[in-house]
Amino acid sequence: MAATEKPTKTRDMIKLILFILIDFGVLLGCQNQKTSTNQSVKIENFKSRDTFIPETLKTFIKANFVSLRIPTRDNYVKDWESYKSDSIPPFCCTSDFDGDGIRDYCLLLSKDKKELYLYAFLTTNKSFNSVLIDTIRIQDSGIDAVLSIQNKGEWESVDNKINVPNDGITVDLIEESISWSYYWTKNGFVKFLYD
Repeated sequence: MAATEKPTKTRDMIKLILFILIDFGVLLGCQNQKTSTNQSVKIENFKSRDTFIPETLKTFIKANFVSLRIPTRDNYVKDWESYKSDSIPPFCCTSDFDGDGIRDYCLLLSKDKKELYLYAFLTTNKSFNSVLIDTIRIQDSGIDAVLSIQNKGEWESVDNKINVPNDGITVDLIEESISWSYYWTKNGFVKFLYD
């Protein structure tokens, strides 16, 4: 009996170690994401990088933005990967932008090869409120706008300093080496220029 218990304990220990390693890997992949205990939209475990956007949001976009589409990594300028190191696609980011404790999403959507639409999808109990934040021109060489999270706190530019209570959205234009951020107020998103 003791001989059969040892392999079972060893197998269980290996399973536990693998579970911990996988869990740690997921946490590292989500290091820039703010989590919430009362989160109504769960981030799905993704088999590929592009499944980061939950199916509920993809369905919402297909139903409400018929003429717009979510870009792919192939639409981006060459070597964009060197500009964004995490596993989140360059055309989206997620955090609690409006301070209600629920995960929100920000995505670039495109209609043609000339212009991008920067939308925030603020999560409600059963759906999303979409907010058009800005439009961004697409370069001839491809999309060069990369989205990321700007952590809440003190934001500073050459002549301005503000305290932002919630995480914001940063847009980096790779080819022009320009970046700016947006933060939420009760009247909508406000653009913050660093230079």
